[in-house]
Amino acid sequence: MKLIHLDGVPAPSITVSDEGYEEIVVLVMQYRRCRKRDCTFSENNPVVGVNLCLGCFIEEHTHLTYASAFGEPDEEGRQTYKYNGPKNLDRERGRNKIY
Repeated sequence: MKLIHLDGVPAPSITVSDEGYEEIVVLVMQYRRCRKRDCTFSENNPVVGVNLCLGCFIEEHTHLTYASAFGEPDEEGRQTYKYNGPKNLDRERGRNKIY
């Protein structure tokens, strides 16, 4: 059994069966959206922050350019991404170009 929490439901948590939980996860992943503009996630617009898509992240961080996925996903399936910044900004801050 698993505990889940849902906004707008009177109970602070709900206990569901393992089978029910797996179905809920599939449903949630199907309808998951970016918190900024309700964008859908895709291979071309992946999740790069907490409920944040690549497109919205780049709009917020205009000094960065998306480079690629970096390494393999971790044990929970989370991917790290690489971004390039302006060369003079990198030198001024003493940083490399992976953000």
